Amino acid sequence: MKAVNYLIAFVGGVTMGAAIGILLAPEKGEDTRKRIAEKGSDAANMISEKSAEMSKMISEKSAEMGKMISEKSAEVGKMIAEKSTEVANQVQELLKRKGIRLSNKEVETLADEIAGEVEVAATAEA
Repeated sequence: MKAVNYLIAFVGGVTMGAAIGILLAPEKGEDTRKRIAEKGSDAANMISEKSAEMSKMISEKSAEMGKMISEKSAEVGKMIAEKSTEVANQVQELLKRKGIRLSNKEVETLADEIAGEVEVAATAEA
């Protein structure tokens, strides 16, 4: 954002300086008007070029941020899957040691509940 403010200030200063210089120069009115029009056109072209550069830079940064967010989301998803599998395995081992018998459906339901809790905890940490 600071770069945009500096760019606007720079362009404004150049334009004002050129206009003042032209108005104070000892030339005929017609020549002065032509020079003002040329300088205005030059300033407009420069603004257009700088705007295109800024737009390109913003697009590139936006794409970089999108890629980074996508990569981080994939990492978090992988971590959640690993943790939920790890917890489900630990629960199954604990149940076996305790001699607790659950149906496959009950184990799946329990694993889903644990995965949900792990996801909530992982999201809170991130």
